[in-house]
Amino acid sequence: MKNTICLIPIVLGLYACSTPEVPTRAPVIDKSFTGGLRLKPPRPQSITLPSANTNSGKKILDMGKMMANSSSQKVAGSSWSYINEVYNQAGFPKGQRVAIHKGDKNVGPYTAQLLPGDWIYYKYRDIDRSGIFIRWIDETNHIAEVLGYSGQRGVYQNHRLAQVYQVIRTIR
Repeated sequence: MKNTICLIPIVLGLYACSTPEVPTRAPVIDKSFTGGLRLKPPRPQSITLPSANTNSGKKILDMGKMMANSSSQKVAGSSWSYINEVYNQAGFPKGQRVAIHKGDKNVGPYTAQLLPGDWIYYKYRDIDRSGIFIRWIDETNHIAEVLGYSGQRGVYQNHRLAQVYQVIRTIR
């Protein structure tokens, strides 16, 4: 796409035009999830994403299960505090996590490209939530098993993940 800038001095009756080069980048269109077109900004090139066969997701799921089944593992605070503690206990503190997808919670873009153990932020019944993605129950209809927090302990629930607006994943 080129923009043309024209300067037209009225007094002299002369004109000069220039066409500056504007770097363009084709948007990535994600039609796989919502059925509609949503523009995704290009992913930063400096982030190394983990492969699907790393065991970091398994470590997070195992720690989440242990904490959810333990009557002594209570975490003060919200679901964010609980999930943060699961990640810390699994050996993935703040410096070893990266947001691999960020969208606006009200307008997207949204994603369905999730791996077990991903920390997800999503809207469910018009409520902002965070949880740990476990697995797809019905991927076509975006129904997934998610580990969340009830205020007392971790709970496994099936939620419709139609509006996942942020995904955090480990970097090792």
